[in-house]
Amino acid sequence: MRPYEFNLTMYVLFVIDSSAEVTPSNFGLEKEFIKSLISQLNIYPADSGSRVGIMVYSDGPTMVLDFQNQESKSSLETIIDNLPHLRGARRIDRALKAATDALRDINVDHPKFVVLVAAGRQTDEPGSQTFSAAVKPLHRTGTKIHVMAVGDKVDPSYFQGDGKNKSSVISVPSFLDLAQGAERLSTDLLVDYGRLLLFRVSLNFLLCILRGDQLVVDANCNVPEASFLCAGS
Repeated sequence: MRPYEFNLTMYVLFVIDSSAEVTPSNFGLEKEFIKSLISQLNIYPADSGSRVGIMVYSDGPTMVLDFQNQESKSSLETIIDNLPHLRGARRIDRALKAATDALRDINVDHPKFVVLVAAGRQTDEPGSQTFSAAVKPLHRTGTKIHVMAVGDKVDPSYFQGDGKNKSSVISVPSFLDLAQGAERLSTDLLVDYGRLLLFRVSLNFLLCILRGDQLVVDANCNVPEASFLCAGS
């Protein structure tokens, strides 16, 4: 079943490597990756309940598009085409802190995702945090992190973490392979979406039983946007 049949509702923040090690042509491929993934999931804000944010990072993060937008497909693609190439160091920790700030106050029932593209490790500078340390607060916001690790300079295990702070990592040999990576990532996001929705529905079901409420299921609901409601809740 194709994604657009689902009418997905999710929050996705793209965090894109804009450092000096990313050439202009490769930065262009990152832009195409964003457009491809949005298209595959059909999460254009003007046409769905989903919200898309875009951040580029180098020495620091720049939030180009926040979650308040409701851009159409054409205007969103124009914004993506005009993303700034910052060309500095790669401070992933600062980008993750900005992502945490952006997602911390979004208290919704819908899944939240960060898609991080990185062409290398964190730049080692005084005061910098490791990836594992910087990503922990983001995990605590209930956000699922998916990393696109690009090139042979990236060890996927650097981004994976462990336990509750485990991130999903897709490693691709080069920026030219980002298009193929987008297909795999869209599948991974759909799997996560389904798991999170199933957990929410199961929890609501359990709460209804514990309260002794009558469980009412909307006969018109469509997976995955099923709505399980307790009578009198």
